[in-house]
Amino acid sequence: RFKFLFWKNEKNAKMRPKIKPPSTSLFISFPVFALAWHASPPNSRNGCNIVAYCGGGGSARTGVGNSVKVMITTTDGSSKREVTIDTGDEIGVAVCIHQPLVQDGKALVLADFVWVLIGVADEVRFYSISIFEKATLGDNEINSQMSHEDKKKEGIEIDTETAILLTTAHLGKDYGANAVAINPVGHGIAVGCENGSVLGYHIQMDQQQPPSKIHSKSSISLVKFSELKGHIKAICSLKYHPRNPTILMTSAKDGTCRIWNLQIGHEIDVLECKIYDPDGPVPKNANIRNPKPGQLLVRGCAFGDLEGRMVYTVQSGRKGNAFLSCWKLVQVQKQVNPEQNEAPSSQSQTQQGQPPQQQQTPKVAIQFKEQFRKSISPYPVSAMSLSGDFTNLVIGDTNGTVTILCTSTLKTLKKWQEIHDLPVTCIAARPLPMELAGEDKLGIKVDAISASADNKLTSLTLQRKSNLKPVKKVTSVMKHRQRSFCGIFYFSFTLSFILFLAYVATISYELCSDVFTNGTDLNPVFECIWHTVLLAPAELSAISVVPQ
Repeated sequence: RFKFLFWKNEKNAKMRPKIKPPSTSLFISFPVFALAWHASPPNSRNGCNIVAYCGGGGSARTGVGNSVKVMITTTDGSSKREVTIDTGDEIGVAVCIHQPLVQDGKALVLADFVWVLIGVADEVRFYSISIFEKATLGDNEINSQMSHEDKKKEGIEIDTETAILLTTAHLGKDYGANAVAINPVGHGIAVGCENGSVLGYHIQMDQQQPPSKIHSKSSISLVKFSELKGHIKAICSLKYHPRNPTILMTSAKDGTCRIWNLQIGHEIDVLECKIYDPDGPVPKNANIRNPKPGQLLVRGCAFGDLEGRMVYTVQSGRKGNAFLSCWKLVQVQKQVNPEQNEAPSSQSQTQQGQPPQQQQTPKVAIQFKEQFRKSISPYPVSAMSLSGDFTNLVIGDTNGTVTILCTSTLKTLKKWQEIHDLPVTCIAARPLPMELAGEDKLGIKVDAISASADNKLTSLTLQRKSNLKPVKKVTSVMKHRQRSFCGIFYFSFTLSFILFLAYVATISYELCSDVFTNGTDLNPVFECIWHTVLLAPAELSAISVVPQ
């Protein structure tokens, strides 16, 4: 029975449709559980295109090393390399990339390094990786080929071939990091945990070391400032507001998506997600109509515009269809504290010598309303990502299928059926709409990257073919034709030249025979041939004036 099932699974794997070019599939050495994609504008200073993925096969003793791979491509094409971070006996399950801004004179420019935040077990690890193979530290230039002794002499503590561990933060016993994010301005991070907690940390830098330099291990520290409670199940994803670093959105396995205000430390709205068609009849099954916590999973969430007035959520049950919901901000209210309306009474208390009660800061109540809900897959969703220009929504399901939806029409742009043998564990949409570093050489605009535990990393595109013009291959028939043409041309030219020389010799003998027989001096012979045979003499009569 076991042999039959193994043969059947192997046969089904062979029958799965292959990815058609220009989309590609890359086999990697370990299962992938988290993926991040960062890109900066190619026309900017220190532009880059970076993909990081992490995972592993358990303990390193089993032979499958747990690690994080960071693939870096620069805009100028001078550097294309891969950096490996070993996570030891623990598996990295969350990763995030951020390129901070640094001061360059009076302007802010993108740094020549990136931060990589990794969630491993009950802690997060903060790394710094140089974008280029040559990095700068003050007035010194660092080459990756410099010896360790030379670096010590120059006071350099940087290795551009590896990642530098800047700091770590322990979350707590049995917290478990499930999702990580760095806010848009690079001043803080958020961590979503397995126990439902959401932790906020400030990124504190050493004031004595300028941020324009590549950081050493003592240059950054993570300081915890909040722990948000509200979710009762594990966090699936979290996203910062595109422009407001104090607003955070999280989705979890309790069927809710919550929006938090990190500045005041509490939730400002709760989105109750559903997994049935709102236009159809209400389902009779109570597990679908009102599922218990843990039966409805909100796998992904994202802000749909720069202002944060639109939110997308993707939810599904343990089995059955997956649904996409679009929420819009319809109401913003300020809840005024009743004590603020009793200002006269507080003034009278101060006149009587009693101190007034301290007034609380008014809270902002934000209400999102679900605009529509649509079924997007017959299988539960397992990963979601929104493109950087908010136009494409990429969905991965438990059947190994990846779908790209247009956010304006909600129509399917393209679907890759069962390109993974196992459920899609992580997915990343295109971060920028313009051409990214390295794409000019291939002529392919990658729209999504997906990964799974089947050791496959796929690069998916909506293009049908590459934009580059194909170079014609020279076949043996074409080579034979080229040789034949060259031989015929060479033979014709040689024959024509020989005939011309024979003709000149014949005419010269007829016209200059007297010069040949009268003496041995060759100058008269050359003058006769030149002025009589080849060229006309200067004293020859001709028409000098055009007749009327």
